[in-house]
Amino acid sequence: MATVNTASAANKQAITLEKILAITSSIGLKLPTAELEDWHSLIASNQGSIDVVASLPDYLPFVDFDRFPRQDVHRPKPEGNKGNAWAWKARIEGAVEEPLKGIRMALKDNIAVKDVSMLFGTDMFTDYVPNVDASKQPPTNSKTAPNIFQLW
Repeated sequence: MATVNTASAANKQAITLEKILAITSSIGLKLPTAELEDWHSLIASNQGSIDVVASLPDYLPFVDFDRFPRQDVHRPKPEGNKGNAWAWKARIEGAVEEPLKGIRMALKDNIAVKDVSMLFGTDMFTDYVPNVDASKQPPTNSKTAPNIFQLW
């Protein structure tokens, strides 16, 4: 679905051309002078939708720590992490009998696991700890082995 809006005068005051130029120049982007007013109108026209979305409460899916408790969350020491292969390690065992009980799995460090730090494969992010589980991660806790490979 697509929506088309026009920028109101109030939105053009909230989203000023100066703010747009400051942001674009801070990331090395130069907008063509002849198109500045068009860009201003286009960006400001979305402010109403942005305000609606920003006013909504955050949806944070429930993480069942009783069923899937996090244990031994740690950053491996260099001597036990040859090639720096592990970003973080954590142990999550289901509290009930599941088809994959006892099977070890690894998740890339760009898949959120609540309370387990993420690095996104880079040293630019060093202190991000997600407050939710990614939608791909919880099913791995209760899928049968053949189905697990369908997630990747």
